[in-house]
Amino acid sequence: MRDFKIYIGIVIIAELALGCVHPQRERENKPPEITSTSDYTILPLSDTIVAVIDEEKIRKKDIDAAYREYLISLNEEDTEETRHRFMEDFIQRELVIRYARDSGVEKRDAFSSQLKRAKKNLLYEMGTALLISTITVTDDEVRVYYQEHLEEFTEPEKIEVRHILTNTKEEAEIALERIRKGDLFAVVAAQMSVHASGKTGGDLPPFSRGLYHGSFEDIAFDLKVRALSLSDRSHRRFMIHSLKRNEHTI
Repeated sequence: MRDFKIYIGIVIIAELALGCVHPQRERENKPPEITSTSDYTILPLSDTIVAVIDEEKIRKKDIDAAYREYLISLNEEDTEETRHRFMEDFIQRELVIRYARDSGVEKRDAFSSQLKRAKKNLLYEMGTALLISTITVTDDEVRVYYQEHLEEFTEPEKIEVRHILTNTKEEAEIALERIRKGDLFAVVAAQMSVHASGKTGGDLPPFSRGLYHGSFEDIAFDLKVRALSLSDRSHRRFMIHSLKRNEHTI
């Protein structure tokens, strides 16, 4: 019975705060009955104390603020349906809070320890925000810092290369000749490359210097766009390189 009374009280609070008025009952000038939130129409919010529960003042502005957070957290638009859903969630939340208080949750050690941690975290966040608000940085200071830390703001030059890896020089020369005669690089790579990239036409992901061994990178970065190069890799395998893009990617 007590929970039912609380429920009714909270419904009335949310009803007042969100401006819920049943149009038919308003015309008949009868007090509303608590049935379902879907029976109500939403009217504009205002800022007054709508009720006091357990010595806690419930203000329209508090419910308004909670409603705005609700919209943001769920990425919802302000609609009649959304307000009704919020009102139901608000009622449920208040019921759970009151149940927890009645059950003595606030007296438990776990509650006290978590409350202390939450308080310290909040103090840290608000203290940090306060400190930041007192710091002023001039445009000249920003420019100096940027010039002194360019490497932190600059991404290394990257290129995209495709290649064909073969076991013998003869196979590499055959592959090179096919490409020069007009066969698509991707087709030749798929048919002749012993590297896993052959399945994707010989394409390698964009990379900057330092990812691969020196000789491969030197050849790749020295290539002109769409140029072909045949190189000996470790005197055992041979590789055909081609710079894929029309320009370096940065």
